[in-house]
Amino acid sequence: MNYSFETINDKEFEILAIDIISRYFDTRIERFKEGKDHGVDGRYYKPEHDEIVIQCKHYFKSGFKQLYQKLKSTEINSIQKLNPKRYILITSVPLSRQNKLELFKLLSPFLKSESDIFGNEDLNDLLSKYSDIEKKHFKLWISSTTVLQTILNNSITGRSLNKLQEIYQSVPKYAETKDHYKALKKLAETRVLILTGVAGIGKTTLADQISLHFVKMGYEYVYIDHAINEAESVFFEDKRQIFYFDDFLGRNYLEALERKEDSRIINFINRVRRSEDKIFILTSRTAILKQGKELSDLFHIDNIGKNEYELRINNYSLMDKAKILYNHIWYSLLDSDFITELYNNLRYLQIIKHKNFNPRLISFITDSHRVQNVKKELYWNYIQKMLNNPKYIWEDVFNLQLDEISRFIPYLITFNGGDIGEINLRSAFFRLTYLEKLVGMITSDTNYEKTIRITTGTVINRTIGGFEIVKYELYNPSVTDYVLERLRYNSKLLINLFRSLHTVASIHTLFNLYSSGKIDSKTINLVLDELIKDCDIKSEIDYTAFLYSMAIQKGFTALFNNKSSKITIEEMCREDIRDLYNKLVIMSFAIDQNIITGAGKVDLEFYERFIEECEALDDLNVLVKILRKIYIHDMEKYWENIKNKIYEIYSNNITEIVLDSDVLIDFRDEEDIDDAIQNVTKFIEEEIQILGIDFGIDKIKKLVSKCNYEDILEKNMIYRAQDELFNDNNLDETMDYSEANIIDLFERT
Repeated sequence: MNYSFETINDKEFEILAIDIISRYFDTRIERFKEGKDHGVDGRYYKPEHDEIVIQCKHYFKSGFKQLYQKLKSTEINSIQKLNPKRYILITSVPLSRQNKLELFKLLSPFLKSESDIFGNEDLNDLLSKYSDIEKKHFKLWISSTTVLQTILNNSITGRSLNKLQEIYQSVPKYAETKDHYKALKKLAETRVLILTGVAGIGKTTLADQISLHFVKMGYEYVYIDHAINEAESVFFEDKRQIFYFDDFLGRNYLEALERKEDSRIINFINRVRRSEDKIFILTSRTAILKQGKELSDLFHIDNIGKNEYELRINNYSLMDKAKILYNHIWYSLLDSDFITELYNNLRYLQIIKHKNFNPRLISFITDSHRVQNVKKELYWNYIQKMLNNPKYIWEDVFNLQLDEISRFIPYLITFNGGDIGEINLRSAFFRLTYLEKLVGMITSDTNYEKTIRITTGTVINRTIGGFEIVKYELYNPSVTDYVLERLRYNSKLLINLFRSLHTVASIHTLFNLYSSGKIDSKTINLVLDELIKDCDIKSEIDYTAFLYSMAIQKGFTALFNNKSSKITIEEMCREDIRDLYNKLVIMSFAIDQNIITGAGKVDLEFYERFIEECEALDDLNVLVKILRKIYIHDMEKYWENIKNKIYEIYSNNITEIVLDSDVLIDFRDEEDIDDAIQNVTKFIEEEIQILGIDFGIDKIKKLVSKCNYEDILEKNMIYRAQDELFNDNNLDETMDYSEANIIDLFERT
């Protein structure tokens, strides 16, 4: 046995070292969490209560010289402060007799003898005795020369050998997650495992390492490169074999099915199931497998779904993500200056928590070859750009796995704000195929359902909400980012997407995209112009009213400078619209444009209804502006009604209104109550003055007295405590347990 320990990182080495030394001393050794250990990785007490401190140093990359310098420059001071009865040093560095002597002189009197120093050779000797510890540490055991030889001897072809060598080299960066054990459990149950998931989620990596797990147990490894007949030709009875078919349907699933590959795969799966000494692992992108199922009845008949295990990004815990990132950093060839950029201000936490976290992306941003032209001071900007732009994650999915029709589904959901009800999606889908002149490709609901099944689990998710209403959502937020970037300048398709949706949510999305700079002025004007032309107030009165109201509020009124739009506006002013505020906005614009007078009997009746039902001060302000523009008989009655309504709103919501205004944001002491009352009084006076209304001193005092100052004070104290907590530098106390553990994991030793 001759381990260099290079396949495990520093934290994994600490765990291994403590396991070994616990067995050596035949006692339980306390192991401390990762992080600033102040010279202590483990500790135990002798019967006479003497403290014995253990420290682990994983310096296989740098060797004895740097280990010695580190101990001399920093660690010796920590040891002296601890002043243990005995100190034990464990290191992965190979040590000569002279090396041990130098270390003994440096660390005396805490080292009682040179035997208290365990170097590489000592650890290997002990591991040869403690085989259970060796096997417990997967990444260590898999790297042993004995196991490696077993692995390489168990490849049946040169292609399989090359693949095994490739897998073996990836072991150090591998982080075991709960998916690893769940996949092994499914294999134990069925002997066949189909790993599915989106591009970059880690299917191949997991399949590789599980394959290695069985190869080290003596299974012969067969890597299938192109077709299942490669496995059929080397299938031997009474011989332990593992067959691995990565991306088994390929990108062109139609070609695979034309070769009758589906029936061959099903037959081989059944053959493996009947054999007690065979394992079969397959991988496929979710979309490809769904396409295959749609086009092959055999996949349904044989129920291959029971062999599937789908990897999802939300399967990963924060600590899983942390381990993935940490291993990639530890084994990367990045310059130390680049790594420092990841550690500055705990930036690694931002990566771990990022909505677009993806193992493939982590591999990308820690690849020294990809960043060789990036300056170190710009490395963090590069990472942020990569994380925020999901193009590299979703490009293959959209271009190679989804056809033009299938892409319509995530497009529609994206421009509906990220989710949509089934009824709306179905109708929008058929409208879009018509507008895009692809109606011949979708001939029935059956074709639509197939498209839904293909995209579900790949780029969208299906959920069932209240009242059993089916809704579709995007797979994760990065899909939205990708779609927006992909279609940003495709004004023709954007127009047709919004014309197809006809939902209030899509109008919200349209204006949000414009406000955030995702689409430009020219594009939104083109889209709005087409939507306005499409409007039919007889069948879509509420949608039309919302569209017109939003366009008016956002300043796109030039679109209504035509006879048709003015007729529509005039008609809406007479119609019963569900959202009264939208109608009020349209009426205000119509009065300004002399389309209506706003003083007719129907108008006045609407004003009275609006006042009665209104619950928001901002909404009432629109009516106030209208009344100032028109002349009606008995105007005082309307002003009085508005004044009473405003007072009612203030009276019922005064505490919430004051809190929202932040007028008492500095109110943090009961002794300041007089100042608080004065500030609230001034605030109310200024607000009603804007509306041109006067309650009178008595009513204002009554409002001020109804404000719950104790509640505001309590909330301010809570906010203050939260602010202090956020700014506290004691991260272990202020952050949640999992986050604190992540910080400990990344602590540089």
